[in-house]
Amino acid sequence: NLLAATLVLLVALPGRLMEATAQSKLEPYYQLLHPEGAGPFPALMLVPSCSGINPSRLSQAQELKGHGYVVIFVDYLSARGLESACRGEVPGRDVARDIRDSARYLKSQPFVNPSQIGVIGWSGGAGAIIAALVGTQSIEAAPFRAAALFYPGCRGRRPWKVSVPVIMLLGGLDDVAPAQYCKQLLKSVPQGSPLEVHLYPEARHSFDRSDLRSLVQRPLLGGTVGYNEPAATQAWEEVRKFLNTHLRSQ
Repeated sequence: NLLAATLVLLVALPGRLMEATAQSKLEPYYQLLHPEGAGPFPALMLVPSCSGINPSRLSQAQELKGHGYVVIFVDYLSARGLESACRGEVPGRDVARDIRDSARYLKSQPFVNPSQIGVIGWSGGAGAIIAALVGTQSIEAAPFRAAALFYPGCRGRRPWKVSVPVIMLLGGLDDVAPAQYCKQLLKSVPQGSPLEVHLYPEARHSFDRSDLRSLVQRPLLGGTVGYNEPAATQAWEEVRKFLNTHLRSQ
């Protein structure tokens, strides 16, 4: 019995050590924002695009903190010593693993309600959230309870089966991550899945980035990005309602 228990421990330990090591690499870059008080509070993980954290994301994080959320960034770039991953330097499945590690970290914090953890992602970060959903077998095993996806790259993505509430915010003029691929993907998501889709006809990629007041050609991304104030305002209002419904009611 002792020998069997020892063998089980030796088999399980490497995986646990790998999880702990991965999480420890992320922790210095979480930039944790904490509302006043002891909590427990609902929490949000923010997963940036391949170009990393920008002034708009920092501002949005402060706004979310003001609404009573603990906020951390899943800064997969800094954890790997990168400034950009727009050439595919970090596979989506690796960022999905980072999301799961970050959720474990939040669940271990005494000021976080472990049943009220959500995630917001942009572009490649949103695509990584889809990868995390695809890799989740049951609602009980889901690393988060709600997901907001801003203009994810849906081309070639597999549909998820788990019934985690998802809201998707898409730009009708997005030529970086065209909305048509997300529409095709969503046809394969199981019927009855809690899903909201909002398409903003005049919006381009990165339409909620207020630091991009002018349209910018981004050859590396293969298209045009730029801020659209009406779409950004409406999208964030939809996201706030979505989060209130699916996180604060738990």
